[in-house]
Amino acid sequence: MIIVRIEGGLGNQLFQYALGKNLALINNTELKLDLNYFKKSSFRTFELNHFNINEKEIIAQNIKYLKWANSKNKLLNSLYNFFFTEPEIYKEKHFHFDNEVFKCKNESYLSGFWQSEKYFISIKKQIQETLTFNPSFNHKFNNQIQQINNSESVALHVRRGDYLKNKNHLLLNLQYYEKALDLLTEKLTNPEIFIFSDDIEWCKLNLDVKLPHQFMSRNESHEDLKLMALCKHFIIANSTFSWWGAYLSKNLSKIVICPKNWFPEYSTNNSEDLFVEDWILI
Repeated sequence: MIIVRIEGGLGNQLFQYALGKNLALINNTELKLDLNYFKKSSFRTFELNHFNINEKEIIAQNIKYLKWANSKNKLLNSLYNFFFTEPEIYKEKHFHFDNEVFKCKNESYLSGFWQSEKYFISIKKQIQETLTFNPSFNHKFNNQIQQINNSESVALHVRRGDYLKNKNHLLLNLQYYEKALDLLTEKLTNPEIFIFSDDIEWCKLNLDVKLPHQFMSRNESHEDLKLMALCKHFIIANSTFSWWGAYLSKNLSKIVICPKNWFPEYSTNNSEDLFVEDWILI
């Protein structure tokens, strides 16, 4: 059994699930999800249940000692490693890709964010097929889906929300979006821009989009992600949410523009493994 700790927003949850799924397949075992984080969080909810996945939550009594392992207290970590041999705990060492994680065997527990395609590129097609949408979604958003399908649709994502207060995140400037739109204008004929954001009112006041466009009403985050993924091309933010919107798109000729500066200048995170090979960085 592989156990993966699921935490954070939907984009983070998808990365954690994808690595866990890959390791479970490599070890020919089952994947279980530790959802303890959401029992204590008032800000985030578990959202993978809106996708076509079969993995289940691990029952509470089987993870009662893992709070020791997840503690930032080094003494508690040491006590866990001394008293318990299973599951083996593997914590993310740094932001960029860590090949050592593939040494994890059956009965391993993973804690981290794992934000790189390299953690699951060998099962990319399976991940994209698994994270599909149910028929009720198509019925609910029929009009929007038709507009997206019948145009040279471009999903543009603006992330604000928690980024306004968290100094570890970078708020993208308007120049990034202006450059991205200019670049798409050169590459596409008659693009139509579908604007997604956690702050649509700010976008209406500040984004200067001269191309045909519409602001997408804020839905549940998994619904916005699904609508985004139906678009043909993408201008993403420095957000795992729109990263996955672009990644799940089935358009083989999609153009994806993303910001090369993912974090503030003072951040020590190395984001080079976050970017997909054929995406355009500006």
